[in-house]
Amino acid sequence: MDAPGHSRALIEDNLKDLRQVNRLLGGSWLTLRPLERVATRIAWGETLRVLDVATGAADIPGAVARWAHSSGRALLLVASDVSLDILAAGRDGGPHPPGIVFVVADATALPFRAGGFHVSCSSLALHHMLPDQAVAMLREQRRCTTVGVVVNDIVRSWLAYFGAILATRIGSSNVLTLHDGPLSVRRAFTVSEMRHFAREAGLQPVEWYSFLFYRVSFWAASTARATPSAAVIPAVHSAHVDKAVR
Repeated sequence: MDAPGHSRALIEDNLKDLRQVNRLLGGSWLTLRPLERVATRIAWGETLRVLDVATGAADIPGAVARWAHSSGRALLLVASDVSLDILAAGRDGGPHPPGIVFVVADATALPFRAGGFHVSCSSLALHHMLPDQAVAMLREQRRCTTVGVVVNDIVRSWLAYFGAILATRIGSSNVLTLHDGPLSVRRAFTVSEMRHFAREAGLQPVEWYSFLFYRVSFWAASTARATPSAAVIPAVHSAHVDKAVR
């Protein structure tokens, strides 16, 4: 999926598979549960500012927006991805609630000011990084937030690997899904490695959550200095997908 040159139809079909995985196998819950905990630290009347890094299928932002609406919270959510093609496909994959902005951005060099968001989330993004990149991504998420960082990803294990082989062959015929599912588990990190990356990035995980032992999430407190809400506006060199694809 990270390689260039795939057709839009192939990417869209792969993202549809990812949405199904998140819906059926705990992916959305593993972001929403810690986000609910972090949100208790934000004043109720304040607009909740959330950054979703490496958004991919963009289903997590949709789930966050629906949760915020049902909770009566005002929301501004920026969904970012380094790939314009993937970001556009994720944006067009279904109707998204109001309050979501799509922006092209590199997870290891986010074009946002320090403390521009309350919370930064990532789902199935960490395992796409090399160790140094993983630390850089978490450090950038910490820099951009004032309250906390939520990380949701696969855990590397033989059980998860063989489970991914079985699940992808039963549930999909997409060549990217069939290739990337098992590979993602092989590239994933252990919980111990995730803890190490978080510490290297200046984060201390507060609470951990798990689903079927193959996937975990944690939230960590941020210490960035608060800045006005206007700070979420991306730098000029960042391509805003809503303009770039037209």
